[in-house]
Amino acid sequence: MRLDTNAIPLGGQVRLHLEFALPGGWSPQLTPVNWPAQSDTLSGTIEAIAYLAIDTVRKEEAITKLTQAIVITSFDTGFVVIPPLTVMFGSEPYETNPLLLHVLAPKLDEDGIRDLKPIYEVSYTFFDRLLDHASYFLVGLVFIIALVVARTLFKRRLRKPDHQAVQAETLLSPHEEALNALAMVEKKGLWQNGNHKAYHTELSEILRRYVGRRYGVQTLERTTRELISDLKLSGLAIDELNRLRATLELADMVKFAKYRPVVDENERVLINAYSFVKSTASIPNSDE
Repeated sequence: MRLDTNAIPLGGQVRLHLEFALPGGWSPQLTPVNWPAQSDTLSGTIEAIAYLAIDTVRKEEAITKLTQAIVITSFDTGFVVIPPLTVMFGSEPYETNPLLLHVLAPKLDEDGIRDLKPIYEVSYTFFDRLLDHASYFLVGLVFIIALVVARTLFKRRLRKPDHQAVQAETLLSPHEEALNALAMVEKKGLWQNGNHKAYHTELSEILRRYVGRRYGVQTLERTTRELISDLKLSGLAIDELNRLRATLELADMVKFAKYRPVVDENERVLINAYSFVKSTASIPNSDE
């Protein structure tokens, strides 16, 4: 083990070279060489800054030399001891020689102690801060603009009527619109694919919209019990009223109670919805 130099200034760095010579024909697979474990310190006064890669040098045909450099430093002045390091060759330990490193103290100023320099005031305006952080301001400004534009477009889209829907609603009678919507739900095959909630939700909304247009009652924001109570005064037959109630209550159970209906229930609600719309289509309405 050797040093590049035996003296360094306080906190200075020096390379410690560890060399291990091996006989010719050495095989690392048969007899491995284990270097000292890497640590942040070599002793209480010697700190290890970096462990460089191990190099293999063939000096002669009969000798192979392994070398590694360790960058070390010390913050204690005076002579500090670098303790021996142990290299394992197979099961045999080989210990290096210790070394002595002289850490030189800094030279004191012969003119004596000086007072602290005064604080230097630096002009740093808001405009300077803006320039230093211009990228952050631009990103924030772009984000705010995009958010405002998106919100404006969304509100405009909500206020803008769907002309095709308005036209379809104007041209189709309530029962025609409902029957078309039921046919579309049947074609989707929602419950067959396991989407029971979407299936019963759409059926419920179709029937509520149909009843609202047909009988001029508020339906979408009312509970099933409230809606059935209002429809008792509309002239609906008891059988039709019970059929509607059963369909809407089953939809409520699926939507809010996570009820999973069986195949017969899924098929029956669609049949009941068709039957309800068709049987009530010819009933007079005060709006007609």
